[in-house]
Amino acid sequence: MIKKEFITTTGNFEGYQIDKYLGIVNDQIVHFNNYNVLQDKSVYEKSINEMYYNIISNIKDKAENMDANAVVGLKIDIGELKIFGISVFAATASGTAVFISKGSMQVDNENSDIIEARHIRKIILAEEYSQKISNSDIDFNEKIKIIKKLNDEGLTIPLDIIVSFAYNNDFKDDTVIIDLRKKQFDEVLEYLKNYDDYEIACQFNAKLSELKNNNDKKMFYYLYKNIVKVYYEEILPMLDTLNVDILSKTIFPKMLKYKDTYSLKDCEIIDKLTNSMKQFLKLDEKNDINETPWVCPSCGQKNSGKNIWCKACTKGKNGLTEDQEKMIRNIILHLVKINYILKTNSANKQ
Repeated sequence: MIKKEFITTTGNFEGYQIDKYLGIVNDQIVHFNNYNVLQDKSVYEKSINEMYYNIISNIKDKAENMDANAVVGLKIDIGELKIFGISVFAATASGTAVFISKGSMQVDNENSDIIEARHIRKIILAEEYSQKISNSDIDFNEKIKIIKKLNDEGLTIPLDIIVSFAYNNDFKDDTVIIDLRKKQFDEVLEYLKNYDDYEIACQFNAKLSELKNNNDKKMFYYLYKNIVKVYYEEILPMLDTLNVDILSKTIFPKMLKYKDTYSLKDCEIIDKLTNSMKQFLKLDEKNDINETPWVCPSCGQKNSGKNIWCKACTKGKNGLTEDQEKMIRNIILHLVKINYILKTNSANKQ
């Protein structure tokens, strides 16, 4: 989520650097004016304020859909127009969606070895908060408050501490914990936007291989879908170690979302990914097309050859649900098409 302080009319943010320019975002709002300004000045002002708020909210939503965490150069124009004798307000807004990260620590000048006092304070606080988050004696709810302080004060601590905290399970499994975990992950989600996608992907993918607790998996899906961008070389070994239920809720949807980022250097990896996913579908098995009775590999239910899906657990002969199979087939289709285009374009250039 883009914070309001990360939407600006200027071209930068103090203490942050722009890593990616993701494109222009714009929006328009039209509001019919059916009152007299002189008589209803307060209503008039309220209407203008609402338009201003709504158009900023729309810009923010569009930028977030582009995976931006900030908007720079925002310009808003609100004016009154006459259309066929009817008075209307028209508001337009445009800005540039960007991805920003914490800037490197600055010294007073090129020849100075003295770091500004505020940077020393940040170093001390970051170390103090890191120790508290890693301390098993500190209350879980208190650790969540510390993550919020990290967000509010713009402090950066080692990513492995945050990842470990995200999978903290030093608490009793009761109904109260679910809401607390959601609160925890909301704060962690906001904080992780300070880090590079690739670094997060590597550590989260490693953690995903280790997860066993169902509640942890649910929270992982929430984090993964909101943060981690797909890096195909990281996914490949995971296909052999993770079950399709985990993949279908995390990695597969991300592969579809980021399919436009494939490049020629990904061709070999894409071929391997395609073959791995075909193994999930078991496309080479002849019983996919015959009508002999079959026993469900998931629940042991005997099914007629006319039944594509198990009448007891609704899974197919390959152990997948209909939605899972559709998703995997959809991804395979995209992978094959994209690889064909990449290889064809490369061949034409030679």
